Amino acid sequence: MSGSRYRWVILILSFVCMLGFAFSLQSVPPILTLIIKELDLTHTEAGLLMSLFALPTVFLAVLFGSLSDRWGPFKMGVISLILVTAGTLIFAVSDTFLFAGLGRAIAGVGAAAISIVSAQIVSQWFRKGELGTAMGIFNTAMPVGTIVCFTTFGRLGESLGWRVPIFITTIVGAIGLASFLILYKPVSTHLQGTTGGKEKETGLFSS
Repeated sequence: MSGSRYRWVILILSFVCMLGFAFSLQSVPPILTLIIKELDLTHTEAGLLMSLFALPTVFLAVLFGSLSDRWGPFKMGVISLILVTAGTLIFAVSDTFLFAGLGRAIAGVGAAAISIVSAQIVSQWFRKGELGTAMGIFNTAMPVGTIVCFTTFGRLGESLGWRVPIFITTIVGAIGLASFLILYKPVSTHLQGTTGGKEKETGLFSS
């Protein structure tokens, strides 16, 4: 596939990655009452489960942006998706607040990075005349993920237990990781415009 057409594959890839971010963030609220009951949490502890996911973005977003510039989107993307998937899995199998909080914090660190990397690769692959459209499509991932979680996970949790929606979220993260390994390619020089940068990183099957 030519470089100019491959940008749409990159857009889909970034969408899938952000969908993983959305699922990992929004999978908890619809089933939070079930988690409180099973793990015997206070409402303060329940609130911390949400806060522990968000805090890494507050403190680490600038650092992760700098690291993505230095290491490139591929390394940062893979690391971030591993963290999101691993953190969500830890949360899914946790039976105490300590392990649940640890899982949420790890997933939050990964999510802080993937939100940066996903936007970065879209901006690298699309020219100015198309970038607004591409970012518009990209930004639908968050509301789509939110709607899916809020309309289905509550019922799934009540029927099958709260861990099932979290395992589904883990699978979404794993799909994002596999897709990134297989499909990511650095943008070719002629699509970088005036940046002049060259990336040597590549996806698993990229040439």
